[in-house]
Amino acid sequence: MWVELTKWLRPGGYPTSDSTAEYRVYTTEFDLVVDGDQFTTLLGPKGEVALAESDSDLDHMLSRWRAVAEPAAIEAANVYRSKHSADDTTDTVACLLLDHSGSLRGQLAMVATAIAQTIADYWSRIGIRYEILGFTTVSWKGGRSREKWIRLGRPAHPGRLCDLLHIVYRSADDRYSGAPPSIRNLANDKSLKENVDGEAVAWAAGRLRNRREARKILVVVSDGAPVDDSTLSVNDPRILSRHLKNVIASLENTRDIRLAAIGLDHDVSNNYANHLSISCTDEPSTSVVRFVADAMDIPAESRPLPAPSQGRRKITGTKWAISNLFLGLIATLLGLAAVMAVLPEYARFMVFPFVLAGWLVSLCLHEFGHAIVAYSCGDLTVPNRGYLTLNPLRYTHLQFSIIWPLVFLAFGGIGLPGGAVYLNTWLLRPAHRAVVSAAGPLATLAVLVLLLATIRVAGSALAGSPTLYGALVFLAFLQLSALVLTLLPIPGLDGWGILEPWLPRNWREFGARVGGIAPSLLFLSFLLVPAMNQIFWRLVFNLCDVTGLSADFAIMGLLLFQFWR
Repeated sequence: MWVELTKWLRPGGYPTSDSTAEYRVYTTEFDLVVDGDQFTTLLGPKGEVALAESDSDLDHMLSRWRAVAEPAAIEAANVYRSKHSADDTTDTVACLLLDHSGSLRGQLAMVATAIAQTIADYWSRIGIRYEILGFTTVSWKGGRSREKWIRLGRPAHPGRLCDLLHIVYRSADDRYSGAPPSIRNLANDKSLKENVDGEAVAWAAGRLRNRREARKILVVVSDGAPVDDSTLSVNDPRILSRHLKNVIASLENTRDIRLAAIGLDHDVSNNYANHLSISCTDEPSTSVVRFVADAMDIPAESRPLPAPSQGRRKITGTKWAISNLFLGLIATLLGLAAVMAVLPEYARFMVFPFVLAGWLVSLCLHEFGHAIVAYSCGDLTVPNRGYLTLNPLRYTHLQFSIIWPLVFLAFGGIGLPGGAVYLNTWLLRPAHRAVVSAAGPLATLAVLVLLLATIRVAGSALAGSPTLYGALVFLAFLQLSALVLTLLPIPGLDGWGILEPWLPRNWREFGARVGGIAPSLLFLSFLLVPAMNQIFWRLVFNLCDVTGLSADFAIMGLLLFQFWR
């Protein structure tokens, strides 16, 4: 099973009957995250020249506005210190997220730069940790993502179809005061392209959630609605704006991050409850300082998780009800077992559908484990996607749910967990993400224990039906092999997800880049590299000995299952 632990998305999008109803991403392989200095280099020599030429105008404006902002910052800092202890300050982290959209040009770009400098100076003055981030796209008109989409035949409803560029101007662990010089790239036209706000806000929130501080504040500076022409031209035109609203709603429901937004010649009130509007003709310093100071004015204990009653009151019964399809699988499983026990002469023909139905039931329970734990930990969007209904169609992913599992069942007898749930993991703390990843294997383990108990308790009763006994043992064997497989520390598998929050940052970034392809390479190695195949099976059969599962009956069950041989 693959829980998506990078963003709220992954190639292929959500499993849904309405292909335009949910946010999705065609590919993340061309997305970039760079630091401020790398961003300047990325703009090339012409970009560096343009940045240097803008310095004189910027310096004049910034020095004038800083003189106005400084008294307001001193006053606001004194008020802050009168309300908050040194422990509060140490336990606070803030993030400034800057929109680098193509409309942010001329005077408006200078205003954005001044706002960034003003907020950074205020945060430095009160002594909290803070970071400054930016977001845009690598290029206009989709870039390499769109080229790949065209090359692969322009599949319908591809989702986000551009290469994201996220910029880390200053990390929360940097010690210097104020904003870095590279923040001046806001005034460089070459740095401003298109903007996918929803993913940027989720990215910034995720970085904050990876911090140990209790009090977290996110301030977004935006000059317009999310826009990416390549995405909007081939999808529902509301796809980006709706995703932004969903991300904001999830953050506001979770309430562990204080969210505020500043609109530049743009009314952000439609999306953000806590907002400020600035015109390009305004002198923004004083109003910005006061607005950010108000956003900071939260007590240390004000970090509540969503109240269970509030989060669940909005959920209708249909979003929790067990699906008829799952109940039908249970009935089919029990019915086939009864036929094999009562009519042993037909038992051989029942093994394949029996094992298949049992495997689908275990798959649903595996995915339900991920989903219910994610919901309990703060991702309140889970019920809206039907993940709590145990409906196998909700967990379907073409590659991982159909192609690979059938290949491995048919040729290798490996229990390949082939579902996929897409979670808003930016709403989860690192420890919660690890628990969510572990929940699926724990559900598989529970199914395995139930099957082992059934085999042991009913062993003598099944003596007269060796075919049913072999089918049960083979189904348990599939659970065991799936458990071993999912716990491998390979990017894209649950084992990696359990470890990922505790790994160094460069390891996590590597895992995010290769997570989409690493499982496929692993599975191919099982088919093509005999040594890998032998190591895996040796481990599985050793565990059979430990659990008391009969390898001989498991092989017999496999042969009965593969009726075509």
